[in-house]
Amino acid sequence: MIEPQRRFFPRCSCGAPLGPAGGLSRRAFIGQAVAAARSVAVVDTTGAGDTYAGVLAAGLFVRGLAMDSAMKAAAAAAALTIGRRGAWAAFPSAAEIEAIFASVV
Repeated sequence: MIEPQRRFFPRCSCGAPLGPAGGLSRRAFIGQAVAAARSVAVVDTTGAGDTYAGVLAAGLFVRGLAMDSAMKAAAAAAALTIGRRGAWAAFPSAAEIEAIFASVV
């Protein structure tokens, strides 16, 4: 049963934020990895998951980063978000996200 799945989904991956524990990556048929979270003072967690998901997707599909690098970037961006108050206003700017991507490659 595994061989047909391996053939049709050889690169199937997923990543999930784990809050203060970091992030979890699972890649089909290969295993899993955990990316550590950054320690920051929490102001407001609103939007942290959205930031994580957006930066993870951008890292994987726009930048072509490996899952572990994309997860590090996503965790760093989410850390910026939770250090600020509000939702939309707390999201990192494009320049901040560019700096994060530059630091993980």
